[in-house]
Amino acid sequence: MKRKTLLFTIAVLLSGVFIQSCDKIKDKLFDSFSAKGVDATFEVSAPLLPTPVMLDLGTYTSYFNLDSVVRDFTKNAFSISDISSVKADSLTLMVLNPTADHNLSNFAKGEISISSSSNPTPVKFEFEVPDQYAETLTIAVGNNTELKPYLTGNTFTYNIKAQLRKAVTQDMEVRTIMKFKIDN
Repeated sequence: MKRKTLLFTIAVLLSGVFIQSCDKIKDKLFDSFSAKGVDATFEVSAPLLPTPVMLDLGTYTSYFNLDSVVRDFTKNAFSISDISSVKADSLTLMVLNPTADHNLSNFAKGEISISSSSNPTPVKFEFEVPDQYAETLTIAVGNNTELKPYLTGNTFTYNIKAQLRKAVTQDMEVRTIMKFKIDN
């Protein structure tokens, strides 16, 4: 009986070492990476006057499969169950039809909220826009909100709001791209 207990104890200890070793191997083979998430284009329809409140610029729903992104990056070696964290990395704004009077400087600040089929409670990302001519602006998102619960579903909803600094007298087409940082 002592021999069986000793063998069982050794087996349990070795399995614990093996599981820890597998995690270490996974960490060596699967580095953190960034992936393009939502890519939405919306129209800011003229005329719009500056206002102290945020204007709703649109809601966009798209399909995003995090498991496919992880499998693609790791050549099918890992899946969504192997990642520990997903956070917003950056947000890029681009005016697709800029002019001297109609570019990103028309906006003072903005807000993007995200919800999904797996988590309908919106998480918000707020940002300031510099008061200078810009066609493209990439913002490092300072929000450490864990997004994995939002990205385990397939449908992703993106709501965009902005406060104007200057009047918009011609339609503007704006593209937004959010990148995610994915950790193992």
